[in-house]
Amino acid sequence: MTYPDGNLPNMTGIDIREARPRDVVGLVSSVASLFADEAGTRDHTLDRPPRQRAATELTLGIADEDRLVLVAADGDQIVGHLTGTVAASAAIRPLRVATLVGMYVSPAHRDANVGARLVAAFRAWAAERHADRIALDGYRNDESAVRFHRHQRFAPRTPVLETTS
Repeated sequence: MTYPDGNLPNMTGIDIREARPRDVVGLVSSVASLFADEAGTRDHTLDRPPRQRAATELTLGIADEDRLVLVAADGDQIVGHLTGTVAASAAIRPLRVATLVGMYVSPAHRDANVGARLVAAFRAWAAERHADRIALDGYRNDESAVRFHRHQRFAPRTPVLETTS
């Protein structure tokens, strides 16, 4: 299924669509790039997912209606992705929240509305699932990502504080 991408201009011919099983190899490479460029450089506690585990998780995500795996595809080449989930509300916070788990767009395809179109498609998917809120975890020191997400109408809600045990 293709989700509306907010009628944002497609300046590159890149399609935003749900991932298919045949996309898993390209998705694994995109996830590896996300870890190499972003998460892996900002959080030393993360274990880079082995390719087989990533392939299994992505395959399961493609089949799960409460998870979304989107690809930005330039023909058969995966140039970006977005993964997300939606969870039922909890008694303490009775809101259904869709969480943008991870997103990556290859550097050659940034500044061409690809990321904005991925987020718009995620919003459409979350709305179909009656999400009250959309959330994401990010790194405060990744200024370009924070700027991008603020431009997509995300705003900080609460700080997350952490220490060793």
